[in-house]
Amino acid sequence: MRARLRSIPPKIRGRIYIYFVTVLGCATLCAEFITWKPHELNRLLTYFGLALAASLLKIKLPQMTGSISVNFIFILIGLAEFQVAEAMLVGCLGALIQLCWHARKRPSAIRLFFNIGAAAIAIKATHSGDLLFQSFAPSAGTPVILAVTALGYFLMTTLPVSTAIALTEEQSLRRIWWDCSIWFFPTYMAGAVVAGIWTSSADASRWEVAIVFVPLVWMVYHAYRIYVFRLAAERSHAEENAALHLRTIEALALAINAKEGTNYRDLRRAEIYAMEIGTELRLSENDMKALRAACLLRDIGNMAIPEHILAKPGNLTPAELDRIRTHPIIAADILESVRFPYPVVAVVRAHHEKWDGTGYPDGLRETNIPAGARILAAVDALIALTSDRPYRPPLPLDEAVRKISSATGTIFDPAITAVIERRSRELEAKAQAAIQSDARFSGSRVASDAAVFAAPQTATADRDTAAAGSLTSIAMAHQEGRMHEGFCAGGPLTIQELLAVFAVRLKRIVPYDIIVIYMECKDCVRPEFVAGDEFSLYSSVEIPIGQGVSGLVAKTRKCILNGDPSLDSRWLEDPKPATSMRSALSVPLEASDGTAAVLTLYRRAKEAFSQDELRIVLSVRLKVLEPDTEAPVTLNPV
Repeated sequence: MRARLRSIPPKIRGRIYIYFVTVLGCATLCAEFITWKPHELNRLLTYFGLALAASLLKIKLPQMTGSISVNFIFILIGLAEFQVAEAMLVGCLGALIQLCWHARKRPSAIRLFFNIGAAAIAIKATHSGDLLFQSFAPSAGTPVILAVTALGYFLMTTLPVSTAIALTEEQSLRRIWWDCSIWFFPTYMAGAVVAGIWTSSADASRWEVAIVFVPLVWMVYHAYRIYVFRLAAERSHAEENAALHLRTIEALALAINAKEGTNYRDLRRAEIYAMEIGTELRLSENDMKALRAACLLRDIGNMAIPEHILAKPGNLTPAELDRIRTHPIIAADILESVRFPYPVVAVVRAHHEKWDGTGYPDGLRETNIPAGARILAAVDALIALTSDRPYRPPLPLDEAVRKISSATGTIFDPAITAVIERRSRELEAKAQAAIQSDARFSGSRVASDAAVFAAPQTATADRDTAAAGSLTSIAMAHQEGRMHEGFCAGGPLTIQELLAVFAVRLKRIVPYDIIVIYMECKDCVRPEFVAGDEFSLYSSVEIPIGQGVSGLVAKTRKCILNGDPSLDSRWLEDPKPATSMRSALSVPLEASDGTAAVLTLYRRAKEAFSQDELRIVLSVRLKVLEPDTEAPVTLNPV
């Protein structure tokens, strides 16, 4: 039965509930008025007049679309001194006045009838609860009865509204009720005190009693108004601090990931996926906060892993794997000192654990793994499969989901993979929409790919773009540092394999469409290594020394920035297929044994290369191994 209810869309469930409350409430109201016979008209009219006037004293509730008035005091009085029908009349008319009086937007008919129905049900249920309480405690005095009445009415007015919100938005009823309602419970108790003063008067219909009573109601309204404003200010301050905390975490995480060369689109995608899955699995508020922070900080432990291990292109040795597997422990130790008010450390430490207990570092299994860590494990794998990697292109989303599903029950939590299988396209659409709306991703590439960000439109966009530019600088500086360190496989890799690694690293900081390394032989330069879109085209070219862009660089030993690639392509073996390249960056190289070479990068866009990119290429060292020796040969820009 519960599964069937969950299969109903949240909006439909909420609408069914609203209609049910409306019909039941209106039926209850009609049933009471059929048997209503008014008594003591003077006293009743005084009561009605004061109650309706009190309905005008309404206060907007923070973080909610509704309002509350001091009319509830007169409902408590009506439940103690008048008939249920009369209390219902005050409650329903008060609900109408609250909705319509100074309303910014005209309320819908269903909202009007829902509030009337909810008020009728609350008053009838509170009255029935009072009778039940008095039957169990017949000696209870008026103050105790009024306190119980106030408690019952508070519960019956707040729970129906919270239930409607929880069903419509598919959130926890307990959390919605506690966050939105519990904080104004003391006001109901104060209202019970004022209601007690009314009921203790000998004749509440006398004008002098009403004159004394009005200031008391005004005092409750004024005190409640100040209380609500202060509470709203405190909540706003707490939310600002929480937002500042999260932005600080995000900024630090982005800077750390820039150093590691992480793609920020993937970082954002992982966050969207994880938070959506966490919401569906109904994680607590603290667990959701921990999950968001862990999404950003989970790889902070990589700072303690040597660069040559992180950047190694081939398979890792057992010792290197052991070193890599320490990064969750290191990350947890670093974050422990932050003392997060939610369990970030546990999630970060366990995000490489596996459902069957074969993960690391602690070998946890099944539900012993924190829920946030289980979500991160599956999301990380999905993002990795659908992202571009030097050793393979990205997989289509459906194929990646199938791979995740195949590891259900061994690596991943079945409940989490079920959500991914069902909602992968929806989650990807949400992630892409979030990325498009984020100013940091306004350019065609992201910072880790040496992006050139789009021009800002607002002051906020200015700051975001400046931040993105700073992250770009961090990423480029770190990649440039890696390139300066050179690379030396010292193993069975050939020159072609080593040059392929070099090409991948260089592209991260200086984007290109084709890279060619020409070696000088006799009167021409021939391609030693080619990678990129038009591989087959440029693999056959032989450019005479002094001709074209690359031949001229070979002769003059001077760099060319944004040269014309067609000058090189005319020397192709078959010049008929015209090249689509429009810019060339070419620099001379010289090996330690005196061999001359030329490194040329091509791009489709005109004037595509910058002076800074020329500087980076000139500063790079390229270390390779000769196929027949173990002696490294260094190609240095001249």
